[in-house]
Amino acid sequence: MSHHKGYHLVFVAHGDRDVGLDQGRLILEHIDRGHQNIWTAATSHRRNQKLDSIHKRGGMLPPAFRVPLVTQLTVSTTPINLSHVRGVDGNFYQISPYEMVIDKGGKRSDFGIHLDSSRCTQVSHHDESRELF
Repeated sequence: MSHHKGYHLVFVAHGDRDVGLDQGRLILEHIDRGHQNIWTAATSHRRNQKLDSIHKRGGMLPPAFRVPLVTQLTVSTTPINLSHVRGVDGNFYQISPYEMVIDKGGKRSDFGIHLDSSRCTQVSHHDESRELF
């Protein structure tokens, strides 16, 4: 996994607030240089953007306060080409830890960031051919 000193990736969103897909922002920041880029992003697809979806496969990325054993998430900058997987448009950037235990005891795993044709976890940018990292 690659680490880039001084960079932080922040995702902010409100789930299940509007009809359809609720989108938030994925923000790349540098500790000295400030905002580097902002993408429109969603977690899960429109039918799984309910708060209780954090406990099931295909649901939203759990918020930090619901994953008490995880103190930090990291995103690999090494792309995994998943263009052969239905719904994924190109590269997948894995979020670690691979598996998280939710506060109610359930386990979730295999999170990542990718452009998505089926509106699952989608990251879009005005120039979608541009690599995330």
